[in-house]
Amino acid sequence: MSIKFSWVKSHAGTRGNEIADKLAKEAARRGDTEYEFARIPKSTMYQEARESARQKWQREWTTNQKPAASRQ
Repeated sequence: MSIKFSWVKSHAGTRGNEIADKLAKEAARRGDTEYEFARIPKSTMYQEARESARQKWQREWTTNQKPAASRQ
């Protein structure tokens, strides 16, 4: 599994980005949304994404293992 973060130019018509902008604005206007903003280093984001992917892979591996006798 590969996870990549990249910069996306705002207001350039990129569909996913435009949708994310719209949803963020709607949530901010509601006023009942609790949110916290903190600048997170890119290295931390990559580390957390890698760890999350590793944990998911491990769960899949553990869940899908068959006893040795049934693999023959």
